[in-house]
Amino acid sequence: MKKSIFILAFFIFSFSLLATEKITLKPDGVPVYSQPTDTGKKYLITIEGTYSMWPQFTDCHGVDAVYVYDVPQEEIDQFRWPPQKIKVGNLEIPFVELPHWVGDDKTWDFPPPQIGFPKFRLNFRKYTGFRIDDEPLPMFPFNPQTHRYQIEKVGTGQPFKFQILDSNYNILLETIVPRYEDNCGELKITIEEVTKTDIQICDVSTICEDGKPIGIKLDAGVFVEDTASIKGKRNILPSIDIHQLGIIFDGSIICDIDSIVCNIRTEKILTGIVIDRSGSMSLPISVSDTTIRMVASKNAISNFINNLSDKDSAFIVSFSDDITLDQDITNDKNLLNNAINSLKPADKTKFYGALIFALNHISKNPTPNRFVIALTDGINNLDPEWSNDLKITISKYNIPVYIIALGFSNEPEEVKARQIMDTIAQITKGKVFDVYSASKLDSVYREIQKEITLEDCCNIYFKVPSCEKDSIKFIRLIYAPKDTILLTKVIKLKCADCSKLSFVPPNDDDNQKQVSLQHSIKFIDKDIDLNDLISKLKYPDNSYLKIFDLTGKLLYNEKISNIKSTLYFHNNMSPGLYVLQLIDGTETQVFKFLVY
Repeated sequence: MKKSIFILAFFIFSFSLLATEKITLKPDGVPVYSQPTDTGKKYLITIEGTYSMWPQFTDCHGVDAVYVYDVPQEEIDQFRWPPQKIKVGNLEIPFVELPHWVGDDKTWDFPPPQIGFPKFRLNFRKYTGFRIDDEPLPMFPFNPQTHRYQIEKVGTGQPFKFQILDSNYNILLETIVPRYEDNCGELKITIEEVTKTDIQICDVSTICEDGKPIGIKLDAGVFVEDTASIKGKRNILPSIDIHQLGIIFDGSIICDIDSIVCNIRTEKILTGIVIDRSGSMSLPISVSDTTIRMVASKNAISNFINNLSDKDSAFIVSFSDDITLDQDITNDKNLLNNAINSLKPADKTKFYGALIFALNHISKNPTPNRFVIALTDGINNLDPEWSNDLKITISKYNIPVYIIALGFSNEPEEVKARQIMDTIAQITKGKVFDVYSASKLDSVYREIQKEITLEDCCNIYFKVPSCEKDSIKFIRLIYAPKDTILLTKVIKLKCADCSKLSFVPPNDDDNQKQVSLQHSIKFIDKDIDLNDLISKLKYPDNSYLKIFDLTGKLLYNEKISNIKSTLYFHNNMSPGLYVLQLIDGTETQVFKFLVY
C-alpha cells in the first residue's frame, strides 16, 4: 500500500495540556523570557496578533510573527522601505514583495542602485521580525485572518527567549540603526507543555443494512499521559472536537464522522480479588453498623463480580494464617461467586503476603488492563512484615492496587497500618478506601469498578463508499489536535458477507513505506496538480522546491530544472504535516501537506 500525500487546509485546535504560560511581547526590541523549561519536554508555542513598524498604521497592523505583509506607501515613496517592484528600462522587476518572510537572509540596498544612491541595507533575518531563541519561525503559510502560528519546541532546561527586532543598516554611517520609537501593537504568546499522545484503534466492525455493509464502527481512543490516573493515561476522545478526527479509508480521507459514543468499554480487564478471612471478619463492621464484616464483604464482592462484562475475568485470593488461590482466572461468574461464598473467617492476618501472591499471579497474565482489589479489616500480624524491600517488590509489578480498610480504628497500630496502605496505593497508582458500613462497602466496589473501566475506547461511526465482497480495505484513524498529525497504524478490513466480516490487526510492514509525491496532489477543498504548477512557473531556471518539517528543518531542496515530470522524495518522511515551498524567482507559494 503506497503512502499518500495530501495538501491540507486544517483549522488547528488545541487540546488539554499540563501547564500553560502566557506572555505579551511588545515591538520594542526588549527580550522577554519564559519560565525555565524542563529538559527533553515538548512545548507547543502559539503566537498571534499583529504590530506596526510605522506611525502611519495607527491600528498597529502590517507585521505578524512570520511576515511583513503591509507597508505604508509613504515609507516606500520616501525610500525608507524597499518597493515591491523596480523599473529597469521598460521592465518591472520583482524586488521586495509582500507578504515577506522575516527569516529571509537575502540583503537589499535601497534605494536600489538602479534608481538612486543606496542609503540603507535591509536583511530580514538579521534585523527584522519576531524571534524565538534568536531564530525566526519557519515560513508557514501566511494567515491573513487570525495571524496565528504554532511551533513545537523541546525544552533545554533554560527559558525560551522572545524578541521583536526592528533595525536596519545605515550604509553612510556604517552602523545598525534601531527603529523601535514609532512601533505599536503586540504579539500574544502561549506556551503549553505537550503531553505525550497516543491514538489507538482497539477494534473494528461493520454496520449492515439488508445484508450489505453501509458503515464502519471503530473502537478507538486518543490517550494522553496522566500521572493522576491509575493507568498513567487518559482517554481525551470524549472531550475533543469531532472536527479534529478523520478516517483514512482505502486511501481517501473521510472527514464526516457520523457520531462518537464513549463510555463503552472494549478492552479486557483482569481483576485480582483479595479478601481477608481472618477471625475478626466475623465481627460487626462498626458500632454504627452491626452487619458482620464477612457477610457485607461477600455481598459487595458478589455485586462486583456480577457486573463484570463477558470479556472481563477475575481470580479470588483469600488469606488468614495461610494464603489460598480459591479460584483461578476465569470469566465464569458462578465459579467466582462460589469461591467467595465458601470462605469462613478464622485465625490471623497475612495481608502483605497475600498482596504479593496476588500481584505475582496477575503479572503472569498478558491481559493489558490488570488490577488488584484487596480488602482487610486489621493489621498484618504474620510474616512478611512491612519493609523497604517489600515496598520495592510491590512497586516493581507496576499494577494498580486498591485497598479497602474495613472498620479500622484510631489505635496507633491501626493508624500505622493505614499509613502503609497509603504508601502502597501511592507507589502502585491505586487508592485506599476507609469503610465503616455495608452500604459504603458496596458503593466502594462500584466506584472501583467504574474507575478501572474509564480508559476504554470510544465507538466512532462513519459511512463508507463501498465494501465489496472479498475486497481488502485499509483503515487508519487521523487526529489533528494542533500543527501536527497523529495516525494509528494501518489495519486491514476484509469485506465479506456482513456475518463473516473479518478484522486483521495492525502490521508494521504496512506502516514502513517509501514516500513519493506524484502527479496528483489533493487539497481538502480542491484538487491541484503540482506538475501543472511547475509547468506554469515564470522563472523555471531560478525556481526551487523545498520541503520543511514544522520545526523549520529543511528536508528537501531541489532546483526545478533538475526535477523530472514526477517528483520523488527519498527522505522516508514520517507521517505528519510538512510545509512545501514552491519558489518562482522572488515569488513563493507555500502549502501544508500531509504524509500518511
